[in-house]
Amino acid sequence: MSLNCIHALAAALVMLPSAGLTRTVIFADNCNDNTVTGWTFFDRNGPNEIANANWVETGGRLEQQTDNYDFPRDSEDEPYLGTIALAPGKVGGHYQITSTFISLEPGNGFQDQDIVFGYVDENNFFYVETIPDRVVIFQVVDSNRMLIDQGAVTFSHDPIVVTVEHESEIGRVAITYGDALPLEFTNPALIREGENSFGVAWNNDAFAIDDFSVSSISLEESPELKITSLDQDPETGGTSITWTSQAGVEYFVEKSDDLTTWNEVDDATGEAGTTTLVDLAPGASKAFYRVRSGQ
Repeated sequence: MSLNCIHALAAALVMLPSAGLTRTVIFADNCNDNTVTGWTFFDRNGPNEIANANWVETGGRLEQQTDNYDFPRDSEDEPYLGTIALAPGKVGGHYQITSTFISLEPGNGFQDQDIVFGYVDENNFFYVETIPDRVVIFQVVDSNRMLIDQGAVTFSHDPIVVTVEHESEIGRVAITYGDALPLEFTNPALIREGENSFGVAWNNDAFAIDDFSVSSISLEESPELKITSLDQDPETGGTSITWTSQAGVEYFVEKSDDLTTWNEVDDATGEAGTTTLVDLAPGASKAFYRVRSGQ
């Protein structure tokens, strides 16, 4: 097979679109400025801002220092419904909320620590609650709480990173608690239109948060991946392949003698610019090459 045929065939094999997830931070608070600027605090009796004395940013974290709330209420007669801390801004579509949870009652065997999302008003929102042996997703509709789903985790009183990823158009939620494997749930009840508020909540036991952030997630098409040149040294028989690439993306060069079995012969990380070049050792007189990205 001539070199030109090898080039044409290889190029046809690698014209594969690639895509990657792009995260854009909408809000972040590392809780290091000793103020609660931007946060809005509500009690669950209505849209009334409660005293900031319950919420203190100190020691590099945001603390809710009052324990024994009941949130949300289980009957109309209960006078106190706990507290919600809303971060500034709104988000919709596909997004992720991340926060470090820190227990302020290490001897208490039951902790109610929440990430609030899809918040329309004080009577309509979702929240993920972490309790000793599981995480639970609740929906609050017209002030009534309904269980959507739950999954087992091992509760920790030590600082633990919790993430909640919400694809609001399809009603999917993925929860990651510390080093545990993500728990994924899809339910039509989790579909939420438009942009909504987000934050954290305390149900019953005092705890703190740190490094709170929310990021929007979008799928971004990468430039087309294709071979731009394939050259063979007539003296050594070595082959050089150049292809379009993105900085930081890992690429793999594979070789086949029969277009059925492919073996990796080289790899490279995309450099700044538009092309990446690798030099391959001499091989058989007939060979097929392809390049694929690690995305």
